[in-house]
Amino acid sequence: MSHLEEPLPSVTPNNVIRDPKVRRALGVSLYIVSLLTGVAAFVLAGVDLPIDLDFWAARILGGIAILSGGFGLGVTTPNVPR
Repeated sequence: MSHLEEPLPSVTPNNVIRDPKVRRALGVSLYIVSLLTGVAAFVLAGVDLPIDLDFWAARILGGIAILSGGFGLGVTTPNVPR
């Protein structure tokens, strides 16, 4: 293996997800899902639907909060300089 074939180190090293493209894609995906869910909850508030929106909204928003918090603590925080 020559020195040209060695992978270049990441600008922001991470012990959880080493590939910065994957970290960025996961972060952007999570942010978009979070934004769309918030907009949907705002738009559908007060709309008469055949499902119990409060029941599902609480679980979906809770799940997104858990994923977002886990991503922040497990992936983003290790990249912040100390």
